[in-house]
Amino acid sequence: MLFRSRIRNWERGAPDRRRTTAKNVKRRLADFRAGVYMRTLLRDSAAGLMHSMIYFGFLVLLGVTTVLEIDHQVPESLKFLHGDVYRGYVLVGDLAGLVFTAGVVWGFGTILKRVADQTDAFQYLIWRSIGTIVVIEVLSARRGRPFPTLRAWRSGRAMVFANLGLFLASIAYVYAVDTTTPANAAFLGSLTPLVAVLFTRFLGERLSMSTIVALAVGLVGLFVTVMSDLGAGSLIGNVAAFSASIGFAVYTVSIRTDSTKDWSCVLPGYGALMIVVCTIVTVAKGNPLVPPLS
Repeated sequence: MLFRSRIRNWERGAPDRRRTTAKNVKRRLADFRAGVYMRTLLRDSAAGLMHSMIYFGFLVLLGVTTVLEIDHQVPESLKFLHGDVYRGYVLVGDLAGLVFTAGVVWGFGTILKRVADQTDAFQYLIWRSIGTIVVIEVLSARRGRPFPTLRAWRSGRAMVFANLGLFLASIAYVYAVDTTTPANAAFLGSLTPLVAVLFTRFLGERLSMSTIVALAVGLVGLFVTVMSDLGAGSLIGNVAAFSASIGFAVYTVSIRTDSTKDWSCVLPGYGALMIVVCTIVTVAKGNPLVPPLS
């Protein structure tokens, strides 16, 4: 019956007038631009930002791949990916990859959060860390370099700071998502580049004008995206979101101290610390370590 009713509705419908004329060309271009820019999704700042990171990150990566293939196909005398052009090309590709990956990870986090609506934030962090350690340990054992969790705390001061930075970033951001608005968590948690640039001064690096301009443009774009929802939320949640930026910045600066070192140990290293701290907090709150499954 339901299917037959739908058939009748379809039969009553009239063809949509999709011809582009001088009268509707402006409106149709505006509708096309709104669709391409995903403006309907941006009505929800958090979901819009996450989808935009995936969408625009993918588009830029598609352009990067296309440019690379063009450079491969042209004669040797016409190749252009070398010198400063290549360095700029790599920078754009790396940034787009980071944006795309961050959007995908953010999307999975949202799905898991909805499914595990009865799970405390600290319970979630415990089991996420256990999964991370298991995966890294198995991969490291297959590569002939076992026990990265132990090596994470025995490989020098920079590795320890990287562990602590990633620990602070993870626990602070998850707590911020639970206690403040998505817009505040996204904005304050995305200040990592600015904080990292400030920290790099301790390494004796100078800021180029292009770096300053890129940071300014990125911050302005992020602010414009979420500004309609900024200002709400709890103070402690906002502080946690900004602390996440500080943690990621500490991690980023730490791994820049030695480009030859294997920094994959940081993932199980900070995960082990996360398990210890979150277990203590969970038990102190009187919650079970295993969240309810229904």
